[in-house]
Amino acid sequence: MSARKTTGPAAVMESKARRLFLEKGFAKTSYADIAAACGVEKTNVQKHFPHKDLFIDHFFEDLLDYSDEFFAKRDMLPDDYYQALYLVGQIHFAFLLSSPELRRLTLDIVSDRKLTEAMISQDVSWATKYLEGFSLEEQQTFADNVAVVMGGMYELLYRKLSTGSPIDPESFQQLAMNLFVFVQGIPSSDAGERFLPDLLSPSDFADAIAFLTDRMF
Repeated sequence: MSARKTTGPAAVMESKARRLFLEKGFAKTSYADIAAACGVEKTNVQKHFPHKDLFIDHFFEDLLDYSDEFFAKRDMLPDDYYQALYLVGQIHFAFLLSSPELRRLTLDIVSDRKLTEAMISQDVSWATKYLEGFSLEEQQTFADNVAVVMGGMYELLYRKLSTGSPIDPESFQQLAMNLFVFVQGIPSSDAGERFLPDLLSPSDFADAIAFLTDRMF
């Protein structure tokens, strides 16, 4: 799955906006800031992005798609769907927590109910589009379970980041998968074989964060 491509002036605006979000945070970056960085009028930015939330919606859509691309390029994406979900989830959280700037941006996002809902929507959309051979009822149940788990994890992320509590990305994702295993009803014996904590090495994490940082910014 290749990432959504923004082209032309909109691509420049998106790139400049993301760098501003890293420097200032999402909440403190205005349309005027983005326009000034691009050398255009504010109305020009608003024409391409009528709602500032669209920048975040696109950000998470790209993050998930580029995560897929990272594993695909290295032929590391498992055939087992749940394992693939687990691996992408690991680098998802590792990336969001990889620097003080990204932690601040992530806190900005999870502090906002509307932005958090947009993140969850992207997670659900990404997770369910790979389901094959599932009935519509099974797909809906799966989507609901992803929404429940990710909503809870983003709330926990908010609590940790807002209080300055330490977060270990691997442990954080392990907790997310434990919750998902429970709500999805996956037998614990099966889950133990599928979701081993050492599926990714420290060098895999470093490579993934470098790859995503290059693609996203």
